[in-house]
Order: sequence, then structure tokens, then C-alpha cells
Amino acid sequence: MQKFRESGSRLLNLSTHAFLGIAVILFILQAQAVFIKIQGNSLSVYALVLGVVFLFFALLGQMVILFSRVNTSSDTLAAPFRGMLVLSPLIALAVFATVWLVVEWRIEGAQNLLALYVLVIGSFIFGFADVRVQEQTVMTLLSALTTIVSLVFVAFRFLNIEYFADRQFAMIALVGLAAAVAIPRNNWVTRANPYLIFLAVVVSGSRTATLLALVMLLFIHSKSGASVWVQIGRRIFTLVASGVAIALTYLTLNLLTVREVERGAEGTASEILTNSNGRFSAWAEFIGLLKSPTDWIVGIGTGGAMEFGTANLPFFSHPHNEYIRYLVDLGIIGLLLLAVGSIILLVTLLKDRGLQYAAPKAGFLVMMALAGMSLTDGPLYSSFVVIPAIVVVGLGLRRSEKGLQTGLP
Repeated sequence: MQKFRESGSRLLNLSTHAFLGIAVILFILQAQAVFIKIQGNSLSVYALVLGVVFLFFALLGQMVILFSRVNTSSDTLAAPFRGMLVLSPLIALAVFATVWLVVEWRIEGAQNLLALYVLVIGSFIFGFADVRVQEQTVMTLLSALTTIVSLVFVAFRFLNIEYFADRQFAMIALVGLAAAVAIPRNNWVTRANPYLIFLAVVVSGSRTATLLALVMLLFIHSKSGASVWVQIGRRIFTLVASGVAIALTYLTLNLLTVREVERGAEGTASEILTNSNGRFSAWAEFIGLLKSPTDWIVGIGTGGAMEFGTANLPFFSHPHNEYIRYLVDLGIIGLLLLAVGSIILLVTLLKDRGLQYAAPKAGFLVMMALAGMSLTDGPLYSSFVVIPAIVVVGLGLRRSEKGLQTGLP
């Protein structure tokens, strides 16, 4: 039985570290993973498929470990079973989406379902399985990697070198920013990283990501030993300095002019910045797919929204709103399962003063970023976002499960 357990442990750890390797590669390639084609499919699709395969192998390894422990103390089985309980709404969502895809096959639905599998299984593996991963090491790596990529992104923008997709870069940068804000900042490099990443997000011109990045910066002071008034003062200074940086960046790069061109009409700065870029009319088209009460309750099927957008709406192959996508595909049932599952994850991350510790804080900030970006984009189906994101969220759940009394940062 000992050899059986060791085999399961090797499979679990090898598969998990292979998944981590994919996350790192996607951090480097960014949205180029979507544009690089191999045999007619994008590299991002291969990354998503491989990611799910590795997660299933990791899950198999964990099942082997659990089977080898059936006659041992129930304490050794507590974490995996608690993980299943915590993730039960999201597991139900994945089952519901799978059944819909079996009933009505769509290639877009397969991509959406794989991303959902990453969200659910990844949370379980990194949060509750017997995997040997050092959360502090992983988050430090993601912070440093995001800073390097951010500096390259800013340089490319000022040199007018085409490589990055601005909005997609901003989404994935928020994952690294969450790690940079949460980890201990013991030297000038780790202190500078969050601000350098924030500057790159501003340079991207993504309004939603910029707002979320600014909120993240305010969490830097949440572990400060200073008085309440000093912390408030620091946050006010951060807001003012960030506002100045945003204004100077928009002026230097003429980002308002760029948005005016995208809008196709002149207007005030406020009108340009608040313009939906056609989202409102597109959202009405997607919601219009719900023709009957049954459609509203259970949706039109996994991938239904993306299938319609790809065929009928230029620039809107997906709704640019994950809540509308889930409503159209899986109805109110799917949307409620997503909401309840996300709330339970947040509660788990925040228990026992979770914001005072690096991994749960980073996981919370990533969840906040995903929720915010889901209002105007599609982070939950984008492999280059959801794969790195679930690593950070899972590690936050892992620290919460192990207990915060360990004294680790």
C-alpha cells in the first residue's frame, strides 16, 4: 500500500508541476498563444486541453492516495472531502454544463467547458490535494515574471512594436499584480513590482483593468503595523499619485485620441472614457436569445452565446461579459451556481483574517479581478488568464485549509 501511495503522489506532483509550467509559458506568450496556429488550432487551445489533461492526471493521483488511506485516520482524508464540499456548487455547475454539451454539441461549448474544468479541478488540486507546492515560491515567481513582462510591454508600446494585445495583457497582468501586492515586500525590488505592473496596466488603456489595479494597490497597506490614520493617509496618497500617473500616461500616449478613433465620433473626455464600444447593443442581442421561460431557467446550451456571436456579431465572438455568457448558456441556474460557488471560495479565503496572509490575500485579489473583468471581458474562458489565475486562487485556498496558525507569511 505504501508503494501504491507513492505512485499516486508522484503522478499528482508531476502533473501539477506540468500544469504550473503551462501557466508560466502563458504568462510569457500572453495573447500570442491565441494567434499562434498549429494544425489549424491556436496554441491557447492546446494549452487549455493539456492543462485539463494534467489536472485529470493530478486528480487520478489524488484518488490513488485517498484509496491507499481508506483504513487510516479520518484526519488524513479531511482536506480532500472538505474541498469537495467547498467546491460543490462549482462541481454541480461543471456537471450541468457537461450534460448540456452532451445534449447539444458545440465546439465553442467544448472550449468553455474545458475552461470551467480548469476552474473547478484546479481549485481542488492546488487548494486541497496532497501536492507539494511552495505557495510563497510560486507567487514570488509570478510577481517577478509579471514585472519583467510589464516592463517589456511598456517598452514595446513606446517603441510602437507590435506584439501584445493590450486588453488581454491587462487581464493576465492583474493575476501577477495580485501576487506582487500580497507577498512580503522586503527589498526595493519587491516594493517596486506592484507599481511597475500597475503602470503597465494603465499603459494598456484598459479602463476596467486600470480601475481594478488601482483597488489592488490599496491592499498593499492592509498588513501595515501603522495606526489607522497613517494607513488612511497612505491610501489617499496612493490614490492621488495613481491618478496623476493615469492622467500623464493618457496624455503621453494620446490614449483618449485612440479611444476616439475606436468610437468613430468626437466627444468629451468623459464620453470617450465611458463609451461601451458597442457592448450594450451586443449584450441586448445575446440576451435576446432567451426566448422562453425555459431558456431563462436553463439557458440555450453550453457555448450557445459564443456560437451566436461568432456567426452574427463582428467584434463580439463572445459577449464580453461572463455573467451574460453564463446566463445565456446555462440560464439562471448556471448563473446562481457560479455566484454561490464564487462566494463560498471568497468566504474560505477570508476566514481567520485571511487578508493578513500572502496566499489568501492574493487569491482574494484574483477573485476580485476575475469578477470585475467579467463585467466587460471574458477572463473565465481565456486559457491564458484562467490557468495562471486558478494557481493563485488554489494556493490561497491551500493556506486557508492548512491553517493560518502556522505563522508563515
